[in-house]
Amino acid sequence: VASTGTIDTDRKAPLRVTLRPSATLPEVTLGAGTPADPLVHVLLHGLGLDVGYGANGTRAFSATLDLELDFALDVTPLAAGQPGVEPLLVASKTQNLAIIMPDQSAIVADAGKLGAVTAALTDTIAGLLATPFTGAAALPGFAGMTLDELVIQAATSNATSFVSIAGKLTPGSAVAPLTPSVALTDQSTPSEADLRALFTSSPAPTVSPPSITLALGPTNAEYGVRIDGSAWQAWSTDATPTLHDEALLFQGHHTLDVRARMPADWHSESATLAHLDFVVDSVPPELNPTVDFASATVNFGGYDLVSDDAALLYAWQDAQGTQTQFDKLASLSISDALSATQNATSPLVISCRDEAGNVGTLSFDLKAALAGDAGVGEAGAAGATDSGTTSAGGAGGASGTAGASGTAGASGTAANPPGSATASDSSGCGCRLSGETRGDAPIAWLCALGVLALARRKKR
Repeated sequence: VASTGTIDTDRKAPLRVTLRPSATLPEVTLGAGTPADPLVHVLLHGLGLDVGYGANGTRAFSATLDLELDFALDVTPLAAGQPGVEPLLVASKTQNLAIIMPDQSAIVADAGKLGAVTAALTDTIAGLLATPFTGAAALPGFAGMTLDELVIQAATSNATSFVSIAGKLTPGSAVAPLTPSVALTDQSTPSEADLRALFTSSPAPTVSPPSITLALGPTNAEYGVRIDGSAWQAWSTDATPTLHDEALLFQGHHTLDVRARMPADWHSESATLAHLDFVVDSVPPELNPTVDFASATVNFGGYDLVSDDAALLYAWQDAQGTQTQFDKLASLSISDALSATQNATSPLVISCRDEAGNVGTLSFDLKAALAGDAGVGEAGAAGATDSGTTSAGGAGGASGTAGASGTAGASGTAANPPGSATASDSSGCGCRLSGETRGDAPIAWLCALGVLALARRKKR
């Protein structure tokens, strides 16, 4: 949905999602308690969703949908070694999606793609939507004894279904809690073009969504994971999992928490969490160089949708064509720039690297800028080119695979591949598009909706 790139002048403006609960009570049904049919199914009917942007939360579009949340039930320790029953989010599914566009909406989109983006957005925040249903409920003790060897399953009596919790009264256990650990060993972040290809239903996408691979500890344990503070995922014995969570579709900084326990032994669950910070970023920084005649400097003007300006690193080619080491120096004196370009007879080649290792490179026509062809204080000449490469992945020593390329316009700014989506009829997603406009769509708001892939059932 490329037109989200112009709905706010600040492309890093926050995306605001407001939920409007329905008057209809959630529908709760019980399953078989298997991975294919989790024990508890919660269906939220007629959930309202307003998507806005900017400091004032200006509404871009709204949606109504039914959201199914599937949970497993497990045991976790509470205070004083007492057990509690804890829901774990296994899957979420968006149904009956209808999108409502306000009149004079700034969003210009194919109905199918907008529907896919909205469903993916809903799946992404499903872990947060599930939090009212999570949290452990304490199980009773008796005369200083506690329940153990617990079995949680669905049962039926007199045509009424309910959750049965059975166990034995024991004096308790003195098992020491485990200490979890986590390291990021690999990260796959598809390029912008590949992420856009995930929206294509015909032909079927051939690229994989973003993923991270972890190394978890200690060995021979079970591990629980949650991303960005959402609901805990189900326990797993896989110590080197590769996660394809929908949260990874968001370009930005993410967090991951890990807990551990001995298999099926709630007594040994870790009292502390292992924590990991990592970055998802598929697009290289832009360069918007300007000549400041007052200070006699060439300012590189790096900009990235994910990394803050202070985190960007710069390099440039000297007169021999050798690139300097990347550092935080974001400008050159005009005299040094002239030296590097042999008195402006060749372009000044500038590179900018973001936190994820993506590199954007721009050939800047210093001669034209100094002559004022683009106006005093404005940098660039028509025909300057930009390319994006990737040299490293996100935090934790991971290696990335992202990259992008573009062509700079007359101002010398690097451009992402242009979008061309226009409004269409509502076939395919139940969209109701009122007040539509048509036209070419500009640069994507990649830190929010623009890089979300096709909606799919979340398997955790």
